[in-house]
Amino acid sequence: MLRDQPWINWIKWLPIELKFTIYNFIDIETRLEMLSPLITDTMRYLYRSKETTTLLHKYEQLIYMRLFTKSNNNYFTKPNFKQLLPPTVFFKTGVQCIHTHPLIKLLKQDLRFSPYTKRMILSSEPGFHYRYHNAVVEQVQYCFNLIPTIISFNDDFDYQIKRLLIRFLHHLIKITKTVKETERQHKLLVYERKIRRYYKKHIISRIRVQSNKMQLKIAKTKKIAEKKAKIEAKLFAKTKRLITQNAKSAAKKAKMIKKNANSVKR
Repeated sequence: MLRDQPWINWIKWLPIELKFTIYNFIDIETRLEMLSPLITDTMRYLYRSKETTTLLHKYEQLIYMRLFTKSNNNYFTKPNFKQLLPPTVFFKTGVQCIHTHPLIKLLKQDLRFSPYTKRMILSSEPGFHYRYHNAVVEQVQYCFNLIPTIISFNDDFDYQIKRLLIRFLHHLIKITKTVKETERQHKLLVYERKIRRYYKKHIISRIRVQSNKMQLKIAKTKKIAEKKAKIEAKLFAKTKRLITQNAKSAAKKAKMIKKNANSVKR
């Protein structure tokens, strides 16, 4: 719905400084809603990515380990989040009981990646990672489906956890850039092959036909030019003979006239 609003198109033309200023006034829920098309597109490219280990490492470091810390194979809530959603403390039969906040417990269980799959990815050769790649992407997808829906009634906690998700998205976009570039190169190669096939099938045959027609036309023109040159050469030779004959005849007549003139004087 937000993408259909006219002001969304206006923001695109604003200077980058104003964009950041406006962005700072947008609440975190609206930001995630605006980013939903980008999230969908990113997930689509993550399934085509081959960087399974990198994706798993990013998820662990930027999501799970930002909420929890590991000690002796156990995960404990980090102090800043524990302070926002403190555990429930009560006494039962004189014994102090401490129960982790239900939401923290939910995140700890649902966001934790399968230890078995994680171990298989880290211990296997890169060529076998494709077997577990979809499981990693599905966990990332589940994270993006779960966190935006969380309402803890602690605004600071909701903001912090959703802010982690947006930062995580920036790193995922960097991973998908390689996939997008590879697909772009593949599309260019396919298009180039298509052009070559079309050129070979349609253009070259036409070029050959036109070339043959042109060669015939050139040969015909050359033949006509040679015939014309021969005619002109014959005409020139004939004209030259006539000129020579006329010159001889004129010289002979002049000689006879001179001879007759000399005989008259005598």
